[in-house]
Amino acid sequence: MKMKQTGLKACAKGSYGALTAKEARTLRRLIDQHYRVNMILDNLPVTVYDLLDEKNEYVRPGFELGYKKDGKYYINNHLVFNVLIYMTHGEYTAARAQYAKSMAMDAIDAHRLFRRRLKAAAARLNRAEQAALAAKRRAAQEEDYLGEYYQEEEATYAEMEAAQADSYDERGYDGDYDREYDPQYEEELQMEYDMEYEYEYESEAAAAAAAAAASAAAADQNPPFYMVVGFEVSPCSIARGSGVDVDDIICGVDGNSHIAPQEIYEGADIVYTYDVYWQESKIKWASRWDAYLRMPGGKVHWFSIVNSVLVVLVMATIVGMILLRTVRRDLAKYHALMSDAEAAAGRADSREEAGWKLVAGDVFRSPPNSSMLAVQVGTGFQILSSSLVVILLATLGFLSPAARGALLTAGLIIFVLLAGFAGFVSVYLWGLMERSYANWQGVAARVAVFYPGINMLIFTVLNMVIHHTGTTGAVPLGMYFTLGLAWFLVATPLTFLGGMLAIRVPLLDWPVKTNQIPRHVPPPPLSANPMLLFLAAGVLPFGTMFIELYFAMTSLWLGYFYYLFGFVLLIGALTCVINAEISVLCTYVQLCAEDYAWWWRSFHRGASVSLYLALYALGFLVSTMSSLHGFIPLFIYVTYMSIIVIAFYYAMGALGFAASLWFVRSIFRAVKAD
Repeated sequence: MKMKQTGLKACAKGSYGALTAKEARTLRRLIDQHYRVNMILDNLPVTVYDLLDEKNEYVRPGFELGYKKDGKYYINNHLVFNVLIYMTHGEYTAARAQYAKSMAMDAIDAHRLFRRRLKAAAARLNRAEQAALAAKRRAAQEEDYLGEYYQEEEATYAEMEAAQADSYDERGYDGDYDREYDPQYEEELQMEYDMEYEYEYESEAAAAAAAAAASAAAADQNPPFYMVVGFEVSPCSIARGSGVDVDDIICGVDGNSHIAPQEIYEGADIVYTYDVYWQESKIKWASRWDAYLRMPGGKVHWFSIVNSVLVVLVMATIVGMILLRTVRRDLAKYHALMSDAEAAAGRADSREEAGWKLVAGDVFRSPPNSSMLAVQVGTGFQILSSSLVVILLATLGFLSPAARGALLTAGLIIFVLLAGFAGFVSVYLWGLMERSYANWQGVAARVAVFYPGINMLIFTVLNMVIHHTGTTGAVPLGMYFTLGLAWFLVATPLTFLGGMLAIRVPLLDWPVKTNQIPRHVPPPPLSANPMLLFLAAGVLPFGTMFIELYFAMTSLWLGYFYYLFGFVLLIGALTCVINAEISVLCTYVQLCAEDYAWWWRSFHRGASVSLYLALYALGFLVSTMSSLHGFIPLFIYVTYMSIIVIAFYYAMGALGFAASLWFVRSIFRAVKAD
């Protein structure tokens, strides 16, 4: 390690070979689109920024493929890598010594195991000898041979039995001595006995050698060990001839400004070379990602949060005024009117209600296509809950950027596991609107296939288009089928399980009765125009997340790192609160206009923030992503942003609907109208 290497060729044959006309056009197109090359070393991305310079507000991974100058295109075919390393202070050597010690202990444990097996084999051999002596004794008795030989054998047997009993007492063995003698069995036991004794000596020697090696490894701490804590690159373009020795040229030095760059044209034979340098750094292993995760505009984030908090307070004040002054004042007048029997008898027409109280008999009437509304609300809560869990895990540091793809993988897994929550909400809400759980299986089935089906359809079309281009960005077929199996074998059963749990929950009672004949809805005034309320409902929630949305978009499409999930959690919470308050206010304005069809409109008004998100995505494409050319890049951008916009639509719509449902039930629960 720490060996400087210069003038190394990347291609085995020395050069890439002559460029074809198609390859030259492709390289020019990629340079026009500011295509970047990404590499990793020890899971750290390469960057052209100085990681040791603390003045850098952000670090962008990768480097430009080439550049354009005076109408000509040049490729960066020479890379100078600078690897930042940090010398350990015993971390690795201690780990190595501990590993060697554990290996030696494993050898000792194996030795002890074989000694136990050896004792067991010796016990089996002794049992065989005793069985042989017993067989001789029985044979002597059968032949009535009670002479001197029998007496000698009897004495010998008694001595051996006494000695063996002492031996078994020492070993704690209590076995059967009446086994019949088998010469072949005795021979096998003797061979096993000899082999295990021989292995005992070898294992003892091996254990001693392993212990000595462990001690030597623990004591030998002279060779230094280094850890990679940074990966920098300086790309440049140098015209080199194929088959010619590579000169030692340092990029960026003024004295080498006379070097001709490598131009891209048909027939150009490009030689790719690289240098490797090692630089000791003070960056520790635990802090090596800090330089990559720098984010610009820290004060901007806090200003955005303070602005959002002020908006939340203003909207909370407005909603509070509605609830505390307007609604309570109307209810007080209405209750006084109902309790005053004399006034009621004298002026019968004065009991006529006004405003939102006029729709008390129709406000809880089941909306048209209630099953689809329930499906969309359940889908929205599934998206909200899974997003909350993922952001919490990322904020707490469980989803580290060192684990590539961990955020997306965790999001997919949590979304699939929360399918049961979507089924529960959808089935219960549908039963609440229809006042019955009959045929709830159809609602659960629609939840299982609705939003996942939309995403799978978009994903399939996008993957087919990417695969058609021949790039490696297409999702492999195995992964594609894995997603499909997770959908059908995990998410779908969980959805039905959630529906089964929902039908066991008793339905809430509406505070007022619903009339049999629907009330006529008068034309709304300008202030209660449905389209005006829809457009106005999404302005403040979008303004709350506008600043953070910019950083998220630059991270998603421009390759910058983004790891300020704490800000995302705060801004997301404030956006949800503002969206709920706006939905409540718009629903109140609609009810005051004697329009009781608030179910679907409250959902659409809550989801109106997705309209501004879509407009922002188009503006970001025109202003920031103007380098995108061709159908495929534009199609990829539009497709992914469509998935994000649809997710926002259902999530915010479900939140606005839930807030409106709570508000309507709360105000009419206070009305004592029969």
